[in-house]
Amino acid sequence: MGKAVRNMVEEALDVYVTGDEERAYEVAASDEVIDNYFKEIQNMAVESIRQQPDTVFAGKEYLQVITYLERIGDYARNLCEWVIYLKTGKIIEL
Repeated sequence: MGKAVRNMVEEALDVYVTGDEERAYEVAASDEVIDNYFKEIQNMAVESIRQQPDTVFAGKEYLQVITYLERIGDYARNLCEWVIYLKTGKIIEL
């Protein structure tokens, strides 16, 4: 998940620098991959906590980290939305 977020941020910054509107749509769509990672890891952490209640602290930490990573992906998507706004003047949510 961390690598996917890092790649998305790098690509979003590149889109911002180049102003590539078409690529902005593609990069923003990659946020779905990060969202899927988030759901998958969240389910694994919750299941681990259910099966082994003594892992609740570690599970909480995992949940916090993946929440931060997912939010960073959202920020990268927002950057792509800004590129589209700058090119078209239209405010859209991707």
